[in-house]
Amino acid sequence: MDNGKQHPARFFLFILTGLLTLIALIGRQAFRASDAAPSIVATYSRGTLHVSIPYHTARAGAGQLMMEVLDPEDRVLGHTSRRVDVAEGQGRWQDSIKLEKPMPLDDLVWHRVHYRFEYDGQDNARLDGTESISQILLRPVVHVLAQQSYLAGSRAAVRVIVTDSNNEAISGHSSVRIELRRDN
Repeated sequence: MDNGKQHPARFFLFILTGLLTLIALIGRQAFRASDAAPSIVATYSRGTLHVSIPYHTARAGAGQLMMEVLDPEDRVLGHTSRRVDVAEGQGRWQDSIKLEKPMPLDDLVWHRVHYRFEYDGQDNARLDGTESISQILLRPVVHVLAQQSYLAGSRAAVRVIVTDSNNEAISGHSSVRIELRRDN
């Protein structure tokens, strides 16, 4: 019905473009900014797992940091290695692991992240661990509050609330674009 006053539209048609844009932007947010709870966190976007690992050391030093994604049979699906300097006390390593073959998120959650830091010249002094990706992966949860129909020429509001899968705020700047479409 088009009488110039009312253009009804379905909820998903209004925000489909906006949600896809928002999810893409959030998926690229690599890490949570808060270090309040030191735990390993990861996000996954375009075949790359972005990992943030807290550590605590008794001494400062240089060494080799290695991170890898392992499947359930311990095959390496992607890895990264680099030289790093660690400070005494607490810190956080952040890196990205590009998978050899991108996979759906539903498959990735069955895998694990293994990390190891070895001080230069000391084979027995190292930090290492293995974490299940299903336990550390941050997934955005998008809630959209909006009307189901709008009056042409009038003001309208749509509220988009995004949290991670632990119901924590996701830091960083994001944007959303909402297109209103006419439902014929």
